[in-house]
Amino acid sequence: MRRVGGSLRASLIEAAKDADISGSLVVTPEAFNVRKGYWYPDRELDPSIRIALTDLSTKFKIALVTGLIEEGDAQGPGYSSAYLIDGQASHLLTRKMENDGSENYRCCTEDFDKPVEYGGLSIAALICMDAADFSQRNQQQAAVLEQMALHGTKKKLLCVPSHMMSYGSKEVALAWPVGVAVVVANSSPKQPSVLRFGTEARCCRVNESVVKITDLP
Repeated sequence: MRRVGGSLRASLIEAAKDADISGSLVVTPEAFNVRKGYWYPDRELDPSIRIALTDLSTKFKIALVTGLIEEGDAQGPGYSSAYLIDGQASHLLTRKMENDGSENYRCCTEDFDKPVEYGGLSIAALICMDAADFSQRNQQQAAVLEQMALHGTKKKLLCVPSHMMSYGSKEVALAWPVGVAVVVANSSPKQPSVLRFGTEARCCRVNESVVKITDLP
């Protein structure tokens, strides 16, 4: 496992110096295409980010689960979505339903959760607070687990693109069933990003841009 800093491209270049990262899955934070800050009044969408992520996926032969804000329309901002990107292929995994008050996105009122079987894994995503306060009584969370179980794979991975501030990212990750690995990719300086395997949670340093490469147990 290696910790590297800088931009995503620079981090991947650095990681690739010491290990073959092809076939890896990289999870990015929520609203990865928002520039000037998640809560900044003059924030804006960078339309080049999605193309850049596709290029990185192709160049390094990796897949990415990334949180992106869709383009808005006359009705207001677009949805906050998470996609699995593998080269030119893109699969919508989820759209955020809960309202964090940022006005960055339109809350989704329909079920767009679509876990996918990929590389021997069952991969799902929930964005930030949609993954918080885990409970089998939470219809969205329970439905995601049910869909993952239908894949019949031994390994299950929940990706959580986040800008998590008030929720404890480590506690959010640990609350999910131990049979589901959880990656919280968090861009807020108030909570760390987290890799949760079984009962063990590995936290990055807060307010630091990092890429961690590790094997999924």
